[in-house]
Amino acid sequence: MLGGNNIQIATHTSINNNNTDPQQSNPSNNKNNNESNGNGRRKSIIGGSKATSKKDKRIFRQSNRENWILIAKISIVFLVSTAYFLTVFFQETNKVDTSVQGIPRIYWSGRRSSLARDMYIDLQELLVAPLIQSDVIPPNETVVYDRIEKTGEFLLSIQHGLLYGSSWMNTSASVGASSKMDALLFGDACKEVKSHTYEECVAFGDGVITHGVDSALEEYIRAVRSFAVQFMNQPNRTLSYVNETIHSVAYQRIKQMDATYFYEPMDAAEELVLNEQLDAIDAFTKSLALLLGLFLTALVLLFVVVYLPIVRSLDSQVKRTRGMLLMIPYDVMEHLPQLRKLLFESKI
Repeated sequence: MLGGNNIQIATHTSINNNNTDPQQSNPSNNKNNNESNGNGRRKSIIGGSKATSKKDKRIFRQSNRENWILIAKISIVFLVSTAYFLTVFFQETNKVDTSVQGIPRIYWSGRRSSLARDMYIDLQELLVAPLIQSDVIPPNETVVYDRIEKTGEFLLSIQHGLLYGSSWMNTSASVGASSKMDALLFGDACKEVKSHTYEECVAFGDGVITHGVDSALEEYIRAVRSFAVQFMNQPNRTLSYVNETIHSVAYQRIKQMDATYFYEPMDAAEELVLNEQLDAIDAFTKSLALLLGLFLTALVLLFVVVYLPIVRSLDSQVKRTRGMLLMIPYDVMEHLPQLRKLLFESKI
């Protein structure tokens, strides 16, 4: 019996030995297999991380490029706005300066005409001064004569300042600035005389009006001053002499120049100066309207080209982000109150 038991024990032991796991029976093989599996996992992780890193870099570059494009588009808007406002500012400054410079010219042109008329009125006063017999103090002939002389000199200085510029008058030179004004000042001014025929204007005063307003003004001043000197040199200024002087050819010539031949071209010169200023203001208004139209057109184009794509892209991203967040299970959102609040309030 003992021997039989020994045989059974031995047989059972051998069977258990035969059923033992090969990995347990060979520890070195098990270690090698684990190391090979670990190396494979590490390689796959390293390879995956490299691929992920390249993808992240590509996404980063694309995002960076989109940001630069967005900055460039916004910069274009600011550049267009800045260009518009700077253009308007410099144009307005230029036009305002031009208009301000034209104000003294308008004033002195009118002043020139009024002083020329004052010379004729003073000449009439000089002629009638010896005949005034009343309790009223008669005008002093010497004072009137001096006033005519000073007015004539002042008129010549005004005319010189209008033509060539003057610091005390605050005017710039008009010679060469306007072809119409040059033609009126130095060309044939008989075209502006409406009360007489052109032939009568050409024949008047040896054709002095055909040489322009400048020559007509100088001739007018010379004629008035010469007539005043001649009158003052007459010792006996009686009624008959005054009557004869008034009906003389020299006086009638001055009278006609004052009434028509000189003043009509002079009025045309004043109107031309005023119209130049009005035309400058009108041109400035039209340029502002044109710039405003171009600016609004540029804004519309920028809205279509720049802002609409940006709005559409942002709308698409918001919808995509909200759709992805809505895929989160409800039991997960229960533990994220901020996310749940954000989704239910529809802020994204």
